[in-house]
Amino acid sequence: MLRGRAALVLVVVASLVPRAGARASAQATFTHLFDLPSICSAITLTARHDVLGRPYLYVAATAGGLEIYDVAGTPILVGAIGASALGGLNVMSLAQSDDRLYLALGNFFGTARQAPGLAVVDVSNPAQAKLLGLWRDDSLGGGAGAVAAVGNTVYLGAMANGLVILDVSNPASITELSRFVPDINFPDSSPDPAKINARGLAVRGNLVYLCDDAGGFRIIDVTHPGNPVEVGRYANPAMEGKPRAYNNVVLNGDLAYVAVDYLGMEILDVSDPASIQPVGWWNPWDPSVNPLTWFTSDGHANELAFDPAIDTVFLAAGRSDLVAVSVADPAHPVEVGSYGEVGDQQGTWGVSRYGDKLYLGYLCTLGIPFAANWAGVRAVSYRSQGLAVPCVADAHTLCLDDQAGDERYRVTVEYHTTEGGGDGQPHPGNAIPLSSLGVTHGGLVWFFDKKNPEMLIKVLDGTNSNQHRWVFYSAGTNVGLKVSVEDTQTGATVPYANSDRHPAAPVLDTAAFTADGEAGAAYQLKDESFDFARDFHQETGGASSCATSDTSLCIGGRFEVTASYHTTLGGHDGENHAGRAIPLSALGVARGGLFWFFNRSNPEMLIKVLDACPSTGYYWVFYSAGTSVGLTTRVEDTQTHRVNVYTNPDQSQAPPLLDQEAFPCQ
Repeated sequence: MLRGRAALVLVVVASLVPRAGARASAQATFTHLFDLPSICSAITLTARHDVLGRPYLYVAATAGGLEIYDVAGTPILVGAIGASALGGLNVMSLAQSDDRLYLALGNFFGTARQAPGLAVVDVSNPAQAKLLGLWRDDSLGGGAGAVAAVGNTVYLGAMANGLVILDVSNPASITELSRFVPDINFPDSSPDPAKINARGLAVRGNLVYLCDDAGGFRIIDVTHPGNPVEVGRYANPAMEGKPRAYNNVVLNGDLAYVAVDYLGMEILDVSDPASIQPVGWWNPWDPSVNPLTWFTSDGHANELAFDPAIDTVFLAAGRSDLVAVSVADPAHPVEVGSYGEVGDQQGTWGVSRYGDKLYLGYLCTLGIPFAANWAGVRAVSYRSQGLAVPCVADAHTLCLDDQAGDERYRVTVEYHTTEGGGDGQPHPGNAIPLSSLGVTHGGLVWFFDKKNPEMLIKVLDGTNSNQHRWVFYSAGTNVGLKVSVEDTQTGATVPYANSDRHPAAPVLDTAAFTADGEAGAAYQLKDESFDFARDFHQETGGASSCATSDTSLCIGGRFEVTASYHTTLGGHDGENHAGRAIPLSALGVARGGLFWFFNRSNPEMLIKVLDACPSTGYYWVFYSAGTSVGLTTRVEDTQTHRVNVYTNPDQSQAPPLLDQEAFPCQ
C-alpha cells in the first residue's frame, strides 16, 4: 500500500529582479506551483518530469527510494519502489531514456556511505513501474551521484570510484564494461582523495563530460566503452591551491556550463577537448580571497538546467535556492533573477526543467556547509517576458505565425533512435518552412532525408472557440522525439515527446497556450495505432497514368493519391468533400505532399510513398494527419491498378499510418 504525502499547493509570484551587483535589469517572474514535503531522513535530492510528455514526476528520495507522482492536477503519489527492493541502497539521482528510468544508487553523504549501484525501471506505465534489473558492487564504497543512458549503455558517476560504464541490453543481467578513475593528482599534486568524486556528467557522441569534484573537469572518450580514455582536463587557474568543486554540467554546442559550488558557474569552450578554454565565470560569492568562505558562502551551485530559447541557466544554489543566469554573452554571464531567500533556512541540491517548469530538490543539513531545515520537492514555473528572444528561422528552427508575419512561435524537434544502427543520441530535426506555399501556421521537419519529411506541425488560433491557441502535429515515424513549441512573446514553452521504436501518436492539443500566452495543462497523448482490420480495404482502379491536380498528388510518377473528408463537427454537413493537394516538389520533397480541407494555410495531412523495394520488396505508404475528421485516402498504383483505401471515422483522432507492405514491387 502506498502512503501518499500531502501535496501543499500554493500560488506565489516572485519578481525575478537582479540582486545587488547584477549587470542586467530585465524582469521576469517565477510562480510557485506546489510542494511535496519530505522528512529529513529521506531527503529528495532531485526530481524529473517524464520526458515523454506524460504527467508524471519521478523523485530520487534517497532512503525513501523512488517515488512517482501524477502531476496532472494536485500531485498524487501513484507509485514507489522502496530502498528495500533496491538492496537497501538509497536513490541519489535518476535519468530517463524513453520508457526506461535509470537510478543512481548508493548513499554518499556522511559516514554511512553505501556501495555504488544502478537500477533499471520500466515506466511504460508510470503508475505501475516495474524494477527490471539491479547492479551493485559491494567491493566498493562511496555510492553514486549521477547517471546518463545512451541506447543500451549507461554511464554511472560512482563518486570516488570514478566513471562506471554498464551494458543494460539485458536489464536482468547488467554487465560492467569498464571503470575509469581519473588521475587524482590533478589539479593538485597533493590532493585529499576524499574530495575527488565523479559526481556529475553529460554524454554527447563518444564523449563523456565529467565533473570530478576537487579533481576538476574531465572529458573522457568512450568510443570503445570497454576502454575509456581521458582526452581533456581543466581546473580554474585562479583557484590554484585553493578548494574547488566541479559538481555538474550541461552542454550547449561548443560550450559547457559547469556548476562549481561556492565558485558559482564557469563557462568553458570544449570544442577542442585537448585544449579546454575558459570563456566566462559567474562568480557572485567571490571565494578567491578567503577559501574558508565555503562554510559561510551565500550559495553553493550544484545542479543546473538550461533553457536555450532564452539563453538562461537555472542553478540550484544551496542556501540561495534558485538563481537564473543569462549566458547570452558567454564571456559575461549575468544574474537575471532569483527565487528564495538566503536566510530562509532552506537550501537546494537539485533542479530540472520541463517546458516552463522547474523542479527543485531541497535537503536538510546540520549546518555544513549551510543550515537547512526543510526537505522536499518544490515546483515553480517561470516566465521570461523581457528576456524572450524573437524567433529566427534556421536549418533546425521553424518560426510559425500567430498573426500574419509575426513569427511568434519557435518550434524545434530532436530525434533519437537505436534502430538501423542509430547511435541513440539526440540530433536536431531539420526544418522545411512552408511560407512559400502560403502556409504560415505550419511547417515540416525531416530527420534522415529531405525528400522524406517525417512531421507536419502547426500552431492555430483557437481563442474564438476555447480561449486557447492550439498545437497540432502528426509524425509518420517511430523514432524517439522531443518537440518544443515556444511562445516567444511570453517565453512559455510546451513540450511533447515520443519514445524510440514506437509509432508517434498524433497531437491535437487544443489547450496548448492560454489566450495570454501561458502554457496550458499537460497534454495527454492518445496512443492508438492504425486499425487495418477496420479502416483498410483494397479496390481496383483504372487510371493509366497519374498527374498532380488541385485534388490529387502524383508521387514518383506512379502513385496517384487523393483524400476526401467528412464531418459533422462545427456544424458541417457530414458529406464527403475532396481534399485539396499541395505538392512539395518545389521544396525538394519528391516522395510526398500535403492535403488541406478547410483553409490552405492549415494543411491537415502529410502523405508519402517510399520505395523500400531493395530492402523489403514493397513500396511503403506513410501518412500523418493532425485532424479528427472522417477521412478516406486512396492510393492507386497506376501500373498495376491496385488501390489501397485507408479510412478514419469522423470525430476520431487520426492515428499515424505506417504501411510497410502497401504495394509489392513489380
